[in-house]
Amino acid sequence: MDSLRLNLKKLKITFNFINSKFNFNLLNISTRQCGNLILNKLARLDNFIVSGSADLFSSCKNFISSYKGVYSLIKNLRFGVREHAMGGVANGLTYQNYFKIFVSTFLTFSDYLRPALRLSALSKIPTNFIFTHDSIAVGKDGPTHQPIETLSALRLIPNLNVLRPFNYWETLGSYLSSYNQKSKPTALVLSRQDINFTKVRSPLNHINGCLQGTYTLIKETRKLKVIILSTGSDVSLAFKVHTKFCGFSRLISVPNFNKKTMHTLNKSLAAYLTRKAHVIIVESGVREL
Repeated sequence: MDSLRLNLKKLKITFNFINSKFNFNLLNISTRQCGNLILNKLARLDNFIVSGSADLFSSCKNFISSYKGVYSLIKNLRFGVREHAMGGVANGLTYQNYFKIFVSTFLTFSDYLRPALRLSALSKIPTNFIFTHDSIAVGKDGPTHQPIETLSALRLIPNLNVLRPFNYWETLGSYLSSYNQKSKPTALVLSRQDINFTKVRSPLNHINGCLQGTYTLIKETRKLKVIILSTGSDVSLAFKVHTKFCGFSRLISVPNFNKKTMHTLNKSLAAYLTRKAHVIIVESGVREL
């Protein structure tokens, strides 16, 4: 089956295929919508991709629409409001080593499938979990639907790859990373709201930065005094903070916030930190974790 999977060395070819006739208006849409476009294009590359959802296809946007009739029923598994069962079935399909499965629910409901998620991490199998509505800013249903400690709790699970992209290109990098993963599950944390941030670098810079875990979005134009780190939909807020420092700040996106990424950041920023540059982390959640 490995021969059917995309190789990251062929990233540029894959990128050109997936983004042929790319519409730059997509830079202002939510990352759940970006994920829908990318997943459907990946599904055309690999017939063994299967998608599923806990009664939330319309909200999580992971429905594979490129297949019709009975084939659509096979490609899109409807689990109902059964997150834990969905996680168990997804792990079982992944164990078979034939299918690449993506299952979805809201980020705050990841607690309902946490045992299955934890088991996939312990078993070192590459099940893919899509968690949308990543911010408390979209809690129109009240606190039961607002992820507060959820993102930090996911990052505490050993061997779980947690990716929180902020735009189309980072989302593409996240999907390519999860698609090629062989020894750990991935949690793709996506936004419901549109991302108002059009200042981008080259597409491959975003994708490679996402694959590495962190990269610089905007460099300082004057003496560096403030380093701003942010993830996912909070990057648009971090950009507003960045503009307040009039060129004295550097904005860094951290789609994969883990120990390895932080070690890389500490190493690359050591010289600036010794000069007493301040570090600001812009992310909705809890400070304790």
